[in-house]
Amino acid sequence: MGRRGKMTREESRAVQVLGAVHVARLVGLYMVLPVLSPHAGSLAGATSLLIGLSLGIYGATQALFQIPFGALSDRIGRRPAIAVGLGLFAIGSFLSAVTTDARLLVAARALQGSGAVSSVVIAMVADVTREEVRTQAMARLGIWIGGAFAFALLIGPPLASLIGVPAIFAITGGGALVSLGLLLFVLEEAPAAPGRDRLRAAAMKTVLRQRPLLLIDVGVFLLHTVLTVLFVVLPFELERIVGPDNTWKVLVPVLTIGVGVLFWSGRTADRRGWTERFFFIGAALLCVCCLVFALIGRRSGAVVGGIVLFVVAIALLEPTLTSLVSRFARGPHRGTAFGVYSMAQFSGAFFGGVLGGAFLKTERYVLFLGLFVATFLWALALTRIGRLRPRSSEDRSIPRGDRPDPDRPPEPPEGGHEGTETVREPDP
Repeated sequence: MGRRGKMTREESRAVQVLGAVHVARLVGLYMVLPVLSPHAGSLAGATSLLIGLSLGIYGATQALFQIPFGALSDRIGRRPAIAVGLGLFAIGSFLSAVTTDARLLVAARALQGSGAVSSVVIAMVADVTREEVRTQAMARLGIWIGGAFAFALLIGPPLASLIGVPAIFAITGGGALVSLGLLLFVLEEAPAAPGRDRLRAAAMKTVLRQRPLLLIDVGVFLLHTVLTVLFVVLPFELERIVGPDNTWKVLVPVLTIGVGVLFWSGRTADRRGWTERFFFIGAALLCVCCLVFALIGRRSGAVVGGIVLFVVAIALLEPTLTSLVSRFARGPHRGTAFGVYSMAQFSGAFFGGVLGGAFLKTERYVLFLGLFVATFLWALALTRIGRLRPRSSEDRSIPRGDRPDPDRPPEPPEGGHEGTETVREPDP
């Protein structure tokens, strides 16, 4: 057993392997996002709606299968459930690589998304770590995911220009097989934690009643809605401006800026206590980005400027949103809170794909104006809840008589389990 507050070597190794399992499939998935829209448009039977669905349908099936896979992992074990999900993801990836029809691409992408193992990976992280180091473990997993996101978006456009989008799908399937090998031959199964940190439908009501968590979920939904809309429509705009063979020359420098901001903000936010500052700056930039695309989005300079604004916004919001979930999600509902967050994220991707496809060949100022209004109202709601940190002794949900005396030393938690704070419901 390691020292309290410090991960043991076994815990650290298990989290690293789980991060690698998760990331090996995510790299290929994110690589294809900036270049998928033009590829889908070149396939037989392509329509604007099918182009949008080719990006968004993955998010729909991911959101739909999060709870079933979590329940399956409770029944048959974490490793077998993750193995099934990786198998579905790999098959969908290889089918996406060989299909020449837009409708079949949508079906293959739906099969990709049905391997929804994010909640199971989170549950397994909980299984292999102690309660007092679990936040550290979740943070490490978030770093792995953030790094994969940044690297994949950066390398995807130039790689697609060299080897083509079908080859990237094949690489994605290969990444899933690498994940499967790590899972089966490197990582050992751990006994499931009794009722902790799992995604459960019955606990969703409790999670959704917490207004800060609800606003965080709305925020990640809007962020990925805008992200997917932009991935649907902007590749065609860039092809119009710089030509189909030169879009990566615009995307790579812009995404490099985003990667730099992502890692800088991730390192600086907690160290200097700037999480809230970065969060509100990112929310403001997201609003401005939508307004730019709504008002002057057809001009060449506005397209590039809007992309820069959005890339910086997502670089600030993506790590801080995840950090805020871990900050507010405490006690036995942490797994459910992360699961709802993932479902909101993937639902936003699906909704954005549908919206982007619907407005692909029409004037898009109405679309971006609507997104601006939604993001502005969300940011306004955030400013009305005060500081983005859980309340303790000031929490209004705790009766005044039960609030702890600041001059009295804290008592150990009931049952001897540390770090199992929960938000108390108001007395009737």
